[in-house]
Amino acid sequence: MQNPLVSIIVPIYKVEPYLRRCLDSIVNQTYTNLEIILVDDGSPDGCPQICDEYAARDERIVVIHKKNGGLSDARNVGTQKAKGEYIYYLDSDDTIEASCIASMLDFVKKSPEIEIVIGEMQTIPPSSMYENRRCKSIDYLNNNLDIRKSFFRIKDRLPVNACNKLIKKDFITENNLLFQKNLLHEDELWMFHVAQTATKMALIHMPTYNRYINPDSITTSTPLEKRTQAWKVILTEFLKNIAGPAPKEQLLYALNQLRYYYNPKIDKYEIIWSEAFSQLKKQKLHLLNILYHIYKSTYPILKGHGIGFAIWLITK
Repeated sequence: MQNPLVSIIVPIYKVEPYLRRCLDSIVNQTYTNLEIILVDDGSPDGCPQICDEYAARDERIVVIHKKNGGLSDARNVGTQKAKGEYIYYLDSDDTIEASCIASMLDFVKKSPEIEIVIGEMQTIPPSSMYENRRCKSIDYLNNNLDIRKSFFRIKDRLPVNACNKLIKKDFITENNLLFQKNLLHEDELWMFHVAQTATKMALIHMPTYNRYINPDSITTSTPLEKRTQAWKVILTEFLKNIAGPAPKEQLLYALNQLRYYYNPKIDKYEIIWSEAFSQLKKQKLHLLNILYHIYKSTYPILKGHGIGFAIWLITK
Protein backbone atom coordinates (compact mmCIF):
# COMPACT_ATOMS: atom_id res chain seq x y z
CA MET A 1 0.00 0.00 0.00
CA GLN A 2 1.23 3.49 -0.90
CA ASN A 3 0.74 6.41 1.45
CA PRO A 4 -3.04 6.95 1.31
CA LEU A 5 -4.62 10.36 1.78
CA VAL A 6 -6.20 10.70 5.22
CA SER A 7 -8.92 13.31 5.80
CA ILE A 8 -8.98 14.65 9.36
CA ILE A 9 -12.35 16.28 10.04
CA VAL A 10 -12.64 18.85 12.83
CA PRO A 11 -16.04 20.41 13.66
CA ILE A 12 -15.49 23.81 15.29
CA TYR A 13 -17.82 25.88 17.47
CA LYS A 14 -16.92 28.23 20.34
CA VAL A 15 -13.57 26.63 21.19
CA GLU A 16 -11.27 29.63 20.73
CA PRO A 17 -9.16 28.94 23.87
CA TYR A 18 -8.39 25.38 22.70
CA LEU A 19 -8.36 25.53 18.91
CA ARG A 20 -4.70 26.35 18.29
CA ARG A 21 -3.67 23.50 20.57
CA CYS A 22 -5.82 21.12 18.51
CA LEU A 23 -4.62 22.38 15.11
CA ASP A 24 -0.96 22.28 16.12
CA SER A 25 -1.33 18.60 16.99
CA ILE A 26 -2.67 17.92 13.49
CA VAL A 27 -0.21 19.89 11.38
CA ASN A 28 2.70 18.38 13.33
CA GLN A 29 1.75 14.77 12.60
CA THR A 30 4.65 12.56 11.55
CA TYR A 31 2.42 11.30 8.72
CA THR A 32 2.07 14.17 6.28
CA ASN A 33 -0.27 13.05 3.48
CA LEU A 34 -3.26 14.69 5.09
CA GLU A 35 -6.33 16.63 4.09
CA ILE A 36 -7.28 18.73 7.13
CA ILE A 37 -10.94 19.78 6.94
CA LEU A 38 -11.92 22.49 9.43
CA VAL A 39 -15.69 22.92 9.59
CA ASP A 40 -16.48 26.29 11.17
CA ASP A 41 -20.04 25.68 12.31
CA GLY A 42 -20.96 29.35 12.51
CA SER A 43 -18.74 29.93 15.53
CA PRO A 44 -19.38 33.43 16.97
CA ASP A 45 -15.91 33.87 18.52
CA GLY A 46 -12.44 34.09 16.98
CA CYS A 47 -12.44 30.50 15.64
CA PRO A 48 -13.21 31.42 11.99
CA GLN A 49 -10.21 33.75 11.86
CA ILE A 50 -7.94 31.14 13.45
CA CYS A 51 -9.04 28.59 10.85
CA ASP A 52 -8.25 30.98 8.00
CA GLU A 53 -4.91 31.85 9.59
CA TYR A 54 -3.83 28.20 9.68
CA ALA A 55 -5.13 27.57 6.15
CA ALA A 56 -2.98 30.43 4.85
CA ARG A 57 0.09 28.71 6.29
CA ASP A 58 -0.67 25.10 5.34
CA GLU A 59 -2.02 24.13 1.93
CA ARG A 60 -3.34 20.83 3.32
CA ILE A 61 -6.01 22.72 5.27
CA VAL A 62 -9.50 23.20 3.82
CA VAL A 63 -11.82 25.55 5.72
CA ILE A 64 -15.59 25.35 5.45
CA HIS A 65 -17.53 28.28 6.92
CA LYS A 66 -21.18 27.39 7.38
CA LYS A 67 -24.30 28.35 9.28
CA ASN A 68 -24.58 26.70 12.69
CA GLY A 69 -26.16 23.28 12.37
CA GLY A 70 -24.71 21.32 15.26
CA LEU A 71 -21.94 18.76 15.68
CA SER A 72 -23.56 16.03 13.58
CA ASP A 73 -24.22 18.38 10.68
CA ALA A 74 -20.64 19.69 10.78
CA ARG A 75 -19.21 16.15 10.71
CA ASN A 76 -21.53 15.20 7.84
CA VAL A 77 -20.49 18.23 5.79
CA GLY A 78 -16.83 17.41 6.38
CA THR A 79 -17.36 13.76 5.46
CA GLN A 80 -19.08 14.64 2.21
CA LYS A 81 -16.27 17.07 1.33
CA ALA A 82 -13.46 14.63 2.19
CA LYS A 83 -11.28 13.28 -0.62
CA GLY A 84 -9.22 10.92 1.53
CA GLU A 85 -9.22 7.15 1.37
CA TYR A 86 -9.51 7.22 5.16
CA ILE A 87 -11.37 9.54 7.55
CA TYR A 88 -10.45 10.51 11.10
CA TYR A 89 -12.77 12.58 13.33
CA LEU A 90 -11.25 14.89 15.95
CA ASP A 91 -13.03 17.19 18.41
CA SER A 92 -11.68 20.74 18.34
CA ASP A 93 -10.97 20.98 22.08
CA ASP A 94 -8.83 17.80 22.03
CA THR A 95 -5.45 16.84 20.55
CA ILE A 96 -3.81 13.80 18.97
CA GLU A 97 -0.37 12.36 19.56
CA ALA A 98 2.23 13.18 16.90
CA SER A 99 2.37 9.54 15.73
CA CYS A 100 -1.42 8.98 15.82
CA ILE A 101 -2.17 8.68 12.10
CA ALA A 102 1.14 6.94 11.30
CA SER A 103 0.54 4.29 13.99
CA MET A 104 -2.95 3.54 12.74
CA LEU A 105 -1.82 3.34 9.11
CA ASP A 106 0.98 0.95 10.04
CA PHE A 107 -1.72 -1.51 11.10
CA VAL A 108 -3.72 -0.92 7.91
CA LYS A 109 -0.67 -1.53 5.72
CA LYS A 110 -0.28 -4.96 7.30
CA SER A 111 -4.02 -5.75 7.00
CA PRO A 112 -5.55 -3.62 4.21
CA GLU A 113 -8.94 -5.29 4.62
CA ILE A 114 -9.42 -3.50 7.95
CA GLU A 115 -12.41 -1.13 7.88
CA ILE A 116 -11.73 0.62 11.21
CA VAL A 117 -8.68 1.04 13.42
CA ILE A 118 -9.27 2.29 16.97
CA GLY A 119 -6.58 3.83 19.14
CA GLU A 120 -6.48 4.32 22.89
CA MET A 121 -7.79 7.51 24.45
CA GLN A 122 -6.26 9.21 27.46
CA THR A 123 -7.97 12.00 29.35
CA ILE A 124 -6.58 15.17 30.88
CA PRO A 125 -7.11 15.14 33.82
CA PRO A 126 -7.38 11.32 34.03
CA SER A 127 -10.92 9.92 33.97
CA SER A 128 -11.87 6.25 33.59
CA MET A 129 -15.23 7.31 32.12
CA TYR A 130 -13.76 8.23 28.74
CA GLU A 131 -10.58 6.18 28.45
CA ASN A 132 -10.73 2.97 26.42
CA ARG A 133 -7.46 1.47 27.61
CA ARG A 134 -9.63 -1.06 29.43
CA CYS A 135 -10.20 -2.86 26.09
CA LYS A 136 -6.88 -4.67 26.27
CA SER A 137 -8.65 -7.97 25.61
CA ILE A 138 -9.57 -6.92 22.05
CA ASP A 139 -6.92 -6.85 19.33
CA TYR A 140 -8.66 -7.81 16.10
CA LEU A 141 -12.27 -8.60 15.24
CA ASN A 142 -12.81 -10.27 11.87
CA ASN A 143 -16.55 -10.96 11.81
CA ASN A 144 -19.74 -9.05 12.43
CA LEU A 145 -20.95 -11.29 15.26
CA ASP A 146 -17.90 -10.57 17.43
CA ILE A 147 -18.10 -6.85 16.64
CA ARG A 148 -21.74 -6.72 17.71
CA LYS A 149 -21.06 -8.67 20.90
CA SER A 150 -18.15 -6.38 21.74
CA PHE A 151 -20.29 -3.28 21.19
CA PHE A 152 -23.13 -4.55 23.40
CA ARG A 153 -20.97 -5.45 26.37
CA ILE A 154 -21.69 -3.57 29.58
CA LYS A 155 -17.98 -3.54 30.48
CA ASP A 156 -14.87 -3.48 28.27
CA ARG A 157 -16.97 -2.63 25.24
CA LEU A 158 -15.86 -1.08 21.98
CA PRO A 159 -15.39 2.69 22.32
CA VAL A 160 -18.54 4.49 21.24
CA ASN A 161 -17.01 7.87 20.39
CA ALA A 162 -16.60 8.68 16.69
CA CYS A 163 -13.26 10.35 17.42
CA ASN A 164 -9.99 8.41 17.45
CA LYS A 165 -11.04 5.96 14.75
CA LEU A 166 -9.35 5.65 11.35
CA ILE A 167 -12.16 4.61 9.02
CA LYS A 168 -12.27 3.69 5.35
CA LYS A 169 -14.31 6.36 3.62
CA ASP A 170 -15.88 3.76 1.30
CA PHE A 171 -17.16 1.93 4.37
CA ILE A 172 -18.88 5.13 5.53
CA THR A 173 -20.40 6.07 2.19
CA GLU A 174 -21.47 2.58 1.12
CA ASN A 175 -23.32 2.05 4.41
CA ASN A 176 -24.62 5.64 4.66
CA LEU A 177 -23.02 6.06 8.08
CA LEU A 178 -23.66 9.75 8.61
CA PHE A 179 -24.62 11.27 11.95
CA GLN A 180 -28.21 12.00 12.96
CA LYS A 181 -28.67 15.74 13.26
CA ASN A 182 -29.85 17.53 16.39
CA LEU A 183 -29.29 14.49 18.60
CA LEU A 184 -27.30 14.45 21.83
CA HIS A 185 -25.19 11.28 22.20
CA GLU A 186 -25.15 11.01 18.42
CA ASP A 187 -21.98 8.89 18.63
CA GLU A 188 -23.89 6.11 20.42
CA LEU A 189 -26.43 5.79 17.61
CA TRP A 190 -23.75 6.17 14.92
CA MET A 191 -21.58 3.45 16.47
CA PHE A 192 -24.61 1.18 16.75
CA HIS A 193 -25.05 1.35 12.98
CA VAL A 194 -21.29 0.88 12.50
CA ALA A 195 -21.39 -2.28 14.63
CA GLN A 196 -24.31 -3.59 12.60
CA THR A 197 -22.34 -3.45 9.36
CA ALA A 198 -18.59 -3.74 10.12
CA THR A 199 -16.74 -7.02 9.60
CA LYS A 200 -13.06 -6.08 10.12
CA MET A 201 -11.94 -3.96 13.06
CA ALA A 202 -8.73 -3.60 15.07
CA LEU A 203 -7.56 -1.89 18.25
CA ILE A 204 -4.02 -0.67 18.74
CA HIS A 205 -2.94 -0.58 22.35
CA MET A 206 -1.20 2.75 22.59
CA PRO A 207 -2.54 6.24 23.40
CA THR A 208 -3.23 8.19 20.22
CA TYR A 209 -5.81 10.74 21.41
CA ASN A 210 -5.87 13.25 24.26
CA ARG A 211 -9.33 14.12 25.51
CA TYR A 212 -9.45 17.24 27.65
CA ILE A 213 -12.26 17.27 30.21
CA ASN A 214 -13.91 20.58 29.44
CA PRO A 215 -16.71 21.63 31.86
CA ASP A 216 -18.35 23.63 29.06
CA SER A 217 -18.50 20.75 26.56
CA ILE A 218 -21.87 19.50 25.31
CA THR A 219 -21.65 16.18 27.14
CA THR A 220 -20.49 17.43 30.51
CA SER A 221 -22.76 20.49 30.69
CA THR A 222 -26.05 18.91 29.54
CA PRO A 223 -28.60 18.08 32.26
CA LEU A 224 -29.76 14.47 32.69
CA GLU A 225 -33.30 15.23 31.52
CA LYS A 226 -32.08 16.40 28.11
CA ARG A 227 -29.83 13.35 27.82
CA THR A 228 -32.85 11.21 28.69
CA GLN A 229 -34.74 12.78 25.77
CA ALA A 230 -31.89 11.80 23.45
CA TRP A 231 -31.81 8.23 24.74
CA LYS A 232 -35.51 7.95 23.97
CA VAL A 233 -34.57 8.25 20.28
CA ILE A 234 -31.57 5.92 20.58
CA LEU A 235 -33.43 3.20 22.49
CA THR A 236 -36.27 3.25 19.97
CA GLU A 237 -33.69 2.55 17.26
CA PHE A 238 -32.00 -0.19 19.30
CA LEU A 239 -35.23 -2.04 20.05
CA LYS A 240 -36.80 -1.87 16.61
CA ASN A 241 -33.66 -3.24 14.94
CA ILE A 242 -33.12 -6.45 16.91
CA ALA A 243 -32.25 -8.94 14.21
CA GLY A 244 -29.31 -10.92 12.91
CA PRO A 245 -26.32 -11.80 15.09
CA ALA A 246 -26.33 -11.25 18.87
CA PRO A 247 -30.02 -10.35 19.39
CA LYS A 248 -29.99 -11.16 23.12
CA GLU A 249 -26.86 -9.10 23.72
CA GLN A 250 -28.45 -6.17 21.89
CA LEU A 251 -31.68 -6.45 23.89
CA LEU A 252 -29.90 -6.73 27.25
CA TYR A 253 -27.73 -3.71 26.50
CA ALA A 254 -30.79 -1.66 25.47
CA LEU A 255 -32.60 -2.69 28.66
CA ASN A 256 -29.62 -1.71 30.80
CA GLN A 257 -29.66 1.77 29.26
CA LEU A 258 -33.44 1.94 29.60
CA ARG A 259 -33.11 1.32 33.35
CA TYR A 260 -30.57 4.11 33.66
CA TYR A 261 -32.39 6.74 31.61
CA TYR A 262 -36.04 5.85 32.29
CA ASN A 263 -38.09 8.84 33.30
CA PRO A 264 -41.89 8.34 33.66
CA LYS A 265 -42.41 12.07 33.09
CA ILE A 266 -41.08 11.91 29.53
CA ASP A 267 -43.62 10.83 26.94
CA LYS A 268 -43.09 7.93 24.51
CA TYR A 269 -41.16 5.88 27.09
CA GLU A 270 -44.34 3.77 27.33
CA ILE A 271 -43.86 2.80 23.69
CA ILE A 272 -40.24 1.87 24.40
CA TRP A 273 -41.27 -0.32 27.36
CA SER A 274 -43.93 -2.03 25.24
CA GLU A 275 -41.34 -2.92 22.60
CA ALA A 276 -38.87 -4.07 25.28
CA PHE A 277 -41.44 -6.44 26.82
CA SER A 278 -42.30 -7.76 23.37
CA GLN A 279 -38.63 -8.47 22.64
CA LEU A 280 -38.09 -10.15 26.04
CA LYS A 281 -40.96 -12.49 25.24
CA LYS A 282 -39.63 -13.11 21.73
CA GLN A 283 -36.16 -13.95 23.06
CA LYS A 284 -37.74 -16.24 25.73
CA LEU A 285 -36.14 -14.32 28.60
CA HIS A 286 -39.12 -15.04 30.83
CA LEU A 287 -37.63 -14.36 34.26
CA LEU A 288 -36.22 -11.02 33.13
CA ASN A 289 -39.58 -10.21 31.56
CA ILE A 290 -41.27 -10.66 34.95
CA LEU A 291 -38.59 -8.68 36.79
CA TYR A 292 -38.74 -5.78 34.32
CA HIS A 293 -42.52 -5.63 34.69
CA ILE A 294 -42.04 -5.41 38.47
CA TYR A 295 -39.26 -2.84 38.00
CA LYS A 296 -41.44 -0.59 35.86
CA SER A 297 -44.56 -0.86 38.04
CA THR A 298 -42.67 -0.12 41.27
CA TYR A 299 -40.39 2.57 39.81
CA PRO A 300 -42.44 5.59 41.00
CA ILE A 301 -41.91 4.40 44.60
CA LEU A 302 -38.65 2.41 44.63
CA LYS A 303 -36.82 4.18 41.78
CA GLY A 304 -35.49 0.77 40.71
CA HIS A 305 -33.73 0.01 44.00
CA GLY A 306 -33.62 -3.69 44.83
CA ILE A 307 -35.26 -4.91 41.63
CA GLY A 308 -32.55 -3.25 39.55
CA PHE A 309 -29.87 -5.13 41.46
CA ALA A 310 -31.66 -8.45 40.92
CA ILE A 311 -31.90 -7.72 37.21
CA TRP A 312 -28.20 -6.87 37.06
CA LEU A 313 -27.30 -10.09 38.88
CA ILE A 314 -29.38 -12.30 36.58
CA THR A 315 -28.13 -10.51 33.46
CA LYS A 316 -24.53 -11.09 34.55
